[in-house]
Amino acid sequence: MWDRLSIRFKIPAAILGFALAVGAGIGLSSYFSASSEIQKLTKDRLKAIATNRVSELTDYLHTIEADLKLVSTLPFAHDALAAFDNAWQQIDGDHTEILKAAYIRDNPHPLGEKHLLDTGGGDTAYDAAHAEFHPWFREFLLERGYYDVFLFNPNGDLIYTVFKEEDYATNFKAGGPWSDTDLGRAFRAANGGPVDAIHFFDFAPYEPSHGAPASFISMPMIEDGERAGVLVFQMPIDRINQLMNRSAGLGDSGETLIVGSNGFLRNNSRFTDENDILETQFQTEASDAALSGQTKVMIGPAHRDGRFIQVGKSFEYQGVTWAVLAMQSEAEAMRPLTDLKFWMGIAGVVLFAFAGVGGYLLALTFTRPLGQLIRNIRDLIDGHLDTVVEDDDRADELGDMKRAMKVFRDNALEVKRGEAAAQERRAQEDVRRSEMDRLVNRFKTQISDIQSQLSAQTDVMSATSEKLVGIAEASSDSADGALAAARLSDDSVQSSASAAEELRISIQEINQHTTRALSITRGAAETAKSTDTDVKELAGTAEKIGDVINMIRDIAAQTNLLALNATIEAARAGEAGKGFAVVAAEVKELSTQTAKATDEISSQVAAVQSSTNRAVEAIQSIGKHMDTVEEVTAGIASAVEEQGAATGEISEAMARAAQSSRSATENVNVLQDAITDTRGSSSEVEELSRVLADVSSSLSEAVDDFLNSDIWENGQDKAA
Repeated sequence: MWDRLSIRFKIPAAILGFALAVGAGIGLSSYFSASSEIQKLTKDRLKAIATNRVSELTDYLHTIEADLKLVSTLPFAHDALAAFDNAWQQIDGDHTEILKAAYIRDNPHPLGEKHLLDTGGGDTAYDAAHAEFHPWFREFLLERGYYDVFLFNPNGDLIYTVFKEEDYATNFKAGGPWSDTDLGRAFRAANGGPVDAIHFFDFAPYEPSHGAPASFISMPMIEDGERAGVLVFQMPIDRINQLMNRSAGLGDSGETLIVGSNGFLRNNSRFTDENDILETQFQTEASDAALSGQTKVMIGPAHRDGRFIQVGKSFEYQGVTWAVLAMQSEAEAMRPLTDLKFWMGIAGVVLFAFAGVGGYLLALTFTRPLGQLIRNIRDLIDGHLDTVVEDDDRADELGDMKRAMKVFRDNALEVKRGEAAAQERRAQEDVRRSEMDRLVNRFKTQISDIQSQLSAQTDVMSATSEKLVGIAEASSDSADGALAAARLSDDSVQSSASAAEELRISIQEINQHTTRALSITRGAAETAKSTDTDVKELAGTAEKIGDVINMIRDIAAQTNLLALNATIEAARAGEAGKGFAVVAAEVKELSTQTAKATDEISSQVAAVQSSTNRAVEAIQSIGKHMDTVEEVTAGIASAVEEQGAATGEISEAMARAAQSSRSATENVNVLQDAITDTRGSSSEVEELSRVLADVSSSLSEAVDDFLNSDIWENGQDKAA
């Protein structure tokens, strides 16, 4: 099927095929490389975010520790503890009922705002202490974002809390109504543990807060070396949510979550309005690995619909282990790959169309002159030697073919003209031969008549003329044979000499074409060698470009690392570092784009290096073939020169043969003269018979007619 197609279709088809194969190879490799690189960058980014969240969470908890230590040592806090404890001791009756009635049930503020009441309205010592110290603790709580602040006396009585709930004014020692809660455990740990120890308790449902998740951190308050009480903070959920719900670097679908050892969240997802703490379960390979102290990267389902790229980092604080996860939707993370695939498809279609049009136009530059050449050849085959060969001044192989065909046409014209001249000579020879036959027949008839007349008279003169007549007839026959042979030899020699001369001219033309082909071949070989050197230099340049690209990639990686460090430092700086964090994120994005562009340039340079190496090998192979062609052409040129020399020798030999033939013709003429002399001697017998004289006169007339004819003169001229 392929062999039946014309070059007009083969060249565009081949170009399109190669373009499609190369484009598909580059496109697929670029696509998979980009996919792998995007996944790697996304995972690295999520790792960095998870690591940053762990660092920020650690810093924040250390800040809470610092607040706890600071408040536990403030004289104001110690005065408050002493005042509330003394007032507690002065209450006569059920402490719980009295205080809950004053600060919860009779509190004019609605639920959730009970902390706005500064005093219960009485004149008790507790009301006085509450009016003095409560505003400061309330302001501290609101400013620092804590859920609640608790003060215990050494007996386990909750003598003060900012938000008054069901646990207010109860006892948390063993046997108390809320002693088995984490707040009770936090009190007992601080009241019975080392004086400088801090105790942290993970989030768990807290019944006095209607089962809401609560986490506590506690430490003892020391006065003169003795435990004066216990200070407890209820962990700030909103601040932790605010810390974890920042979306910088996570796109529209990403978030960071804290997962506890029981597989439930410790912060609210930024995509839900409901409470997720201890309500939403999140358990994947990434979270399980992080809880076991390992870092795990995975792609799979999460607590929301869809597949997510997840990175889990382990977080430990005061004996509590959490998993901090950073995640982003796989669809969003790979969105640049989708855009890349779309634009690669558009570029592929455009380049494919461009290659098709270019291939078709390129094919026309070959097929049009080649078609014209084929038509010229067919015209020559059909005998139209007047056909015009166009574009014979081209410098490529088609130009060589057209010039060779022009030489072939000119040679054919020369052959045709030679055949016409030979045919004309043959026609003239036929006419001459016909006239010669007529004269010979006439001559024979006249001779026959003369001989009849002479026969009557020969008896008288036979004795005298017998010898002379025999000699004359023998000499005449020999002379006629020699003359005919000389003429035939002269014609053959002339024909051979002409053929040898034409052969010599043809060999000279072949020698000229062979010499020209040898020169072209040598030039092509030199060009191939020069091109080989240029392509090798191009390969070296491509390698240098690859080194520069590697340097750019290293710089982009360092820039990315510096941007990440800047982001972390900006996060640590808090509100003051937000502007710097935005700049660092932009720098990081630019470095990422630089890395992507560098990788794409690297793949293109690799393709150029591969194509250059193949070109070097192809040009070296062409050079070897051109050397072989040069050797063969040189051999042909040498053989043609030897043939030309041999042909020259043949031509010279034929010239010498023609000279010898002319000499033979001259000798025959001399012989004819001798015969004439012999006939003259027969005059001695003329007197024997006058009748014989008359007959001899008639014979002379017949011979004169023959010798004076046009054919005889032409033969004499040709012999001469």
